[in-house]
Amino acid sequence: MTAPDVCDDAAFPAVPESMAGVRAYVRGAVARYGTDVTEVAALLASEIATNSIVHSRSGGIGGRIAVAVIDGDRTVRVQVRDEGSEESVPLPRAPGQPLREHGHGLVLVANLAARWGSEPTEDGGRLTWFELHTDGSADGA
Repeated sequence: MTAPDVCDDAAFPAVPESMAGVRAYVRGAVARYGTDVTEVAALLASEIATNSIVHSRSGGIGGRIAVAVIDGDRTVRVQVRDEGSEESVPLPRAPGQPLREHGHGLVLVANLAARWGSEPTEDGGRLTWFELHTDGSADGA
């Protein structure tokens, strides 16, 4: 297996208005690999980027998030780095409240991604990521 390479990355202001730019950026980066997962990647990237804005220090005045697309061995990994928070690790909400307006983003990530996770960075930030298969194999848990 070859080591993954960061193929592209971009920084965005941590404001809701940046989500269209995040989706467009991910679509462009993923489409270069000829994958058929472009729209799923864009959707999931906007979900984890929105969580970064809402639940991390990045959502404060002047905050930023960084989005990276990484080409792996038959996968593409999209990751969002934020400024971290004092809150716990991101987890999908428990089922049972389907009519809630918020709280479904990580459920989508968990169900559509081949793998996903979140980890603290050395400087107090948080990196949340997901991987999608680019070889046609099944995604999701």
